[in-house]
Amino acid sequence: MRKTKFDGIFCQSFGRRDDGPGLSNEVLAKLVCEIQEKCENKKPLIIQKDCADAFPAGIKIDKIISEHQTPGKYLDSYEVSRQCLEYCLQNNIKTLLVFAHPDHIWRVRKTLEKFGLEAISVNCTVPYDHKSAQIWTRSKWLFMPWEFFARLAYIFSGKI
Repeated sequence: MRKTKFDGIFCQSFGRRDDGPGLSNEVLAKLVCEIQEKCENKKPLIIQKDCADAFPAGIKIDKIISEHQTPGKYLDSYEVSRQCLEYCLQNNIKTLLVFAHPDHIWRVRKTLEKFGLEAISVNCTVPYDHKSAQIWTRSKWLFMPWEFFARLAYIFSGKI
């Protein structure tokens, strides 16, 4: 990775399992840890819970996003990004290095940018997890129609 200036690292999970973080989240956690290890000055880590669960013991995660702030509501990508924004505003973080599944990163990045944050995408290879508890994250064929309609919903609702 070329030298890039960023204030924090953000990672949205993808494809959780009922019995653990899942393959996709394990790969994302590994990639985030590899980048954090290369940083001269450790950057704040803002990580969604399913991915955070895959981090090795001893890695300090500054903010774990684990539930919607409105009780009973589904923790969707928008809400994860919104909670990330809250943390960034409280900690003067303006530029994020962003990790997400490659088929999900566009929406994650666009949401952060709509909130006024600079989002630098990390190009990475992350597999789908055919054992995911969320059927739409089990394969590209299941996810892409979901993502298409999610993008339309975000565009028409003004979320991006």
